[in-house]
Amino acid sequence: MKLNESAIKTACVILFAAAMLFGSPTRSALTLDPRELADLELQVHQQINRIRSQKNIPALAINEHLRAEARRHAENMIRRNFFSHEDPERGGLSERLDSVGINWMRCAENIYRENGITNPSQDAVKAWMDSDSHRTNILDGRFKDSGVGAAMQSNGTLIIVQEFLR
Repeated sequence: MKLNESAIKTACVILFAAAMLFGSPTRSALTLDPRELADLELQVHQQINRIRSQKNIPALAINEHLRAEARRHAENMIRRNFFSHEDPERGGLSERLDSVGINWMRCAENIYRENGITNPSQDAVKAWMDSDSHRTNILDGRFKDSGVGAAMQSNGTLIIVQEFLR
């Protein structure tokens, strides 16, 4: 069967109309591979340091042990379907840090969950800066180290955790 130019144009119009009506696939239809998650973690860290720099607050160093713990907490929230600073099995941040041998004098944590956002690092940082308690953690000059961890569920739900340490 040979399609004429009119039939092709009609099909294109129908496809375009369907795309406009139903929208294009969102981030929630995708999953990120480990390298993309690591890039996302770094983007969050860099954006936080830009904000701190604008406020004349020293940059946070990346602490790989803290990063691993932040990633573990994000993965646990995804795997066990909860969203909280308090892990039902591993406890709060101080207990979790103690259990993996991370020494600390002061610690704090920001968590973020989303589904379908096209720029999750920017949206997470904006949400944190719009929240008094999260902004306080970001702008606290007593914190010297940070670790950002991210995990994504197969349905596209993304969790980002940033932990702060002194």
